[in-house]
Amino acid sequence: MRRLLLVLYLVLCVAFGFVLAPAVDYSIAHLKYHYHGGWEGMEVRHSRSIPCEEAETWAKVTQRIWGDILKGNSPLEGYSFTFSVVEYGELGPFVDGDFTTKRFWWRSETAETVSVALPWSNGESLEEVSIVKTIAHELAHLRRYLEQGSQEGCYLTSTSSSQWNLEDYLDNPCERAAREFAARYMEEHPEFLEELLEDSG
Repeated sequence: MRRLLLVLYLVLCVAFGFVLAPAVDYSIAHLKYHYHGGWEGMEVRHSRSIPCEEAETWAKVTQRIWGDILKGNSPLEGYSFTFSVVEYGELGPFVDGDFTTKRFWWRSETAETVSVALPWSNGESLEEVSIVKTIAHELAHLRRYLEQGSQEGCYLTSTSSSQWNLEDYLDNPCERAAREFAARYMEEHPEFLEELLEDSG
């Protein structure tokens, strides 16, 4: 009986290992923030794809930049935000979206909640500067979207990569505004980068 249970246990371990492995890769690092006049709680989960230290760095950067963006911005107050770090270029399901749509955030149709995917660099560690620029860039898109109440003009969401024109995307007004915001944020907050570099030793 014990042998039978042991064999059954091993079979289940192998079976669930194959089933759950892809899901683990897609839930790389999950950061939850709820903004109701202030931050309430943060959860960081990570898989073998992204080291814990990397996930914590993303969490710290995201909280700082997003907190700065929300200051004095009453239209965004009351939203709940879920941030997830994903491997840039991965194909597969994420929250209620799909990587092939070129979209990195989704707003719930039934509640004031927003899901945000922050692209990570294909399994390679990012320099602190790149982390700040990448997150500032994506959050600038999100802020513009929430303020306008429409994603029109902010993202090209064709599911076919052959129909997705990089030049048009880079020339997009919303994309340009996001790039400018990221560059300006870096210039205006040099102390933030210094803190990150100190923390990373």
